[in-house]
Amino acid sequence: MKRRPLIIATVIVAGFLIIFARLAELMLFDHDKLQKLATIQQTKGQKILVRRGGIYDRRGRELAVSLDRLSLYGDPSMIDSPAYVARTLERN
Repeated sequence: MKRRPLIIATVIVAGFLIIFARLAELMLFDHDKLQKLATIQQTKGQKILVRRGGIYDRRGRELAVSLDRLSLYGDPSMIDSPAYVARTLERN
C-alpha cells in the first residue's frame, strides 16, 4: 500500500523526463532542420482555382450562383470626402 504512491510518482516523473528530453532534442539538435521546414511551409505560395457550386431548392431551381466580379476596397479613415467618392464610384 505504501509503495503505490511511490510507483505513481516515479511514473509521472519519468514521463516528464521523457517529454523534457524530446523537447531538448528538438530545440538543440533538430532546430536548423525544423527552422528550414517551417520557412518553406510558411512562404510557399499556391493559387487554388476553384468555383463554388450553385445552391438549389428542393425542386432543383437555382437559388444562388457564383459570379466573377471585380471587388473594391477602401479604407474609410483615408477618405476625406465620402460623398465625392460615392458619386465617383456611382458613375462607374
